[in-house]
Amino acid sequence: MGFAALSLGGQSPAHALEGAIKIGSVISLTGGASVYGNQVKQGIELAIDKINKEGGVDGAKMEAIIEDGAGERAQAAALMRKFAADPSILCVVGPIRSPVMLAISPIADQLKIPLVAPSGSLKMDFNKWTFRNSLLDDVASPAALDFARKKWGLKKAVILYARDDDFSMVGMKVFEKACQDQGITLLDKLSFMSKDTDFSAQLTKIKSLNSDAILIPILDQNAALVISQARQLGLEQPFVGSMSVGSPRLFELSGGAAVGTVAVTGFFAESDRPVVQDFVKRFRERFNMDPPTFAGYVTDVIGMIADACKRANTTTDRAKFRDALGATTNYVGVSGVLTFRDKGDAEKQPIVIQLGSDGKWHQAK
Repeated sequence: MGFAALSLGGQSPAHALEGAIKIGSVISLTGGASVYGNQVKQGIELAIDKINKEGGVDGAKMEAIIEDGAGERAQAAALMRKFAADPSILCVVGPIRSPVMLAISPIADQLKIPLVAPSGSLKMDFNKWTFRNSLLDDVASPAALDFARKKWGLKKAVILYARDDDFSMVGMKVFEKACQDQGITLLDKLSFMSKDTDFSAQLTKIKSLNSDAILIPILDQNAALVISQARQLGLEQPFVGSMSVGSPRLFELSGGAAVGTVAVTGFFAESDRPVVQDFVKRFRERFNMDPPTFAGYVTDVIGMIADACKRANTTTDRAKFRDALGATTNYVGVSGVLTFRDKGDAEKQPIVIQLGSDGKWHQAK
């Protein structure tokens, strides 16, 4: 029940779909998560352009109406209700971060409109109208820690997290449990505020603890500052990050100090899989940069939406579309071979990555 990624056009359909496939999107184009939101916007536009240039989905062209949720629950909820009230909108793509997802998912259930998120890593109870193509922190971060434990023989670690960020708070708890499960002694948990720029107090404390590694479930801009300041203070131990740390900007933002950092992803641009390399080539040609993780995730979201429309033979029937999307099996996407079990998270495997001296992420070895 799955198609190769975005390979849906180019043939004359036996029963052409009527009308356009209209998708609403609620993502963070401004605010603290705007860098990720704009990556998602790029992925949406690239995926839809490819499908439409190849003839659409059984003749039906795709269209995305992208709105800025700004990472705010109330703003995203208002946009969700706006899209749900428009019968021409088949489904909604977004949001970027889990706290917003938790706020608008009940609206999807209440108003019976499919919601498909291209990111978010917090565990949640899914209603039948909510789907997500991401990688959970409680799968991803332990995989990164396990790699580091085996590579460097880690026995002691500290966690540095943002206490005013829900994502980071949950990430801290995931790393804490992973340390327990893997027999690593957690020496301390130190925190900061997301807008802080001086981490000397926390890093001086970490230096006195003589840990084997520093675990950082934080956003890339915070990680870059933390790592560069740590190296300036003479801390030499490796950093192990959550998915947000595995950003294509980390090398540049850290001034090269982040080389050797370990992180984890569900999409890896250096994969030799043909479907990935085709996507990377098109993304580089259009945006003059390597595709970031969230662009890969949302490319598969758009592809699975197109695939479900084709199988459900509809552009407007939300219930039929929902059922087809929930039945997606072995969809060959750029972020893996994906399957939904009627709702919730697509099944995929984490990929541990390490930042090289060339400024690029490589599969960790």
